[in-house]
Amino acid sequence: MNFPVLSIITFTPTVAAVIMLLLPAQRKNETRAVALAAAIFALILSFWVYFHYDQAAGGYQFIEKYNWLPALGISLQFGVDGISTPLVLLTGVVMFTGVLISWGDERVMAGIQDRPREFFAFLFILASGVFGVAHRNLGLGGDARICCDEVDLVSFHWFRCFIGWCDCDVLGSGT
Repeated sequence: MNFPVLSIITFTPTVAAVIMLLLPAQRKNETRAVALAAAIFALILSFWVYFHYDQAAGGYQFIEKYNWLPALGISLQFGVDGISTPLVLLTGVVMFTGVLISWGDERVMAGIQDRPREFFAFLFILASGVFGVAHRNLGLGGDARICCDEVDLVSFHWFRCFIGWCDCDVLGSGT
C-alpha cells in the first residue's frame, strides 16, 4: 500500500490547528468549520483503517517508514496492529464528537463561546498526539517511546491549562 494513511491521520489535526490559529480571532464560525472539516476527514480515514485491517493476517499493517536523519539512525515509523486499530477509530470518533459538542455560535449559547480558535487548536494538537500514540510503537526503542509520551503529556498539560483544569503558568514553572 502506497497511500500514507496513518501519517495523514496523525498530522491532519496539527495542520488544522495551525490553520485555525492563523485565522483572525473574530472568525469564530470559520474556525468551527475548519475544525469540523478536519474532524470529518480524520474520522473517515480512521474508519477506513479500521475496516481495511486484515485480521486474518494480523501483525502490523499500513506500515510507513520515513528516514529523518539516517546518519544518526533516526526515523519515523507508523504501523497499526489489531489492538491499535480500534484505538485509532476511537480517537477519530472522540475528536469528531468533541467538535460537535463544542459547537456553538452567537445565537445559540451552547458549546465553546470564549476563544473557540484556541480551544479547537489545542484540542486538535492533543488529538494528533493521541493518534500518534495509537500507532507509533512500531520499531521504536525506549528513548523514542519516552519522547512520544512526553509530547503527549506536554500537549495535555497545555490543554488542561487552557480550559482551566489547573492554575498553571504555561510558559514555565506552574503545575
